[in-house]
Amino acid sequence: MEIEALHDFFVAYYTGERTDFSRFPAALAADFEMVTPGGSCLDREAVLELVEKRGDTYDPGEFDIEIRDSRIIDSGPGYALARYEEHQTTPDERTARLSTVLLHVDEGAPGGLSWVSVHETWLADAGQ
Repeated sequence: MEIEALHDFFVAYYTGERTDFSRFPAALAADFEMVTPGGSCLDREAVLELVEKRGDTYDPGEFDIEIRDSRIIDSGPGYALARYEEHQTTPDERTARLSTVLLHVDEGAPGGLSWVSVHETWLADAGQ
């Protein structure tokens, strides 16, 4: 599924195992926006810049993302609304967030879906 595939990209990009950034901008809709767990609303360009700067931040094996409980909330012709838990592990901490994403069918995007909107909320227990 596209949710897991994009997060696999983040792990590979952040650990330097993948240096080609092009997969990420190709996955985001032109009007993409993201609400961070802290409540900030970021547009497409801000998110692209933030992610691109994090490339090769960790050594291989030091950063991981596990997607849990991924499910479709609603879907129709041309779209899907999904929710999932994202658990991140770094050498310094473990975090977890509940994310809701709106995906549109887009044959030109990786996996055939473009990310239109993501809203993340911190989960109190990162329980690994």
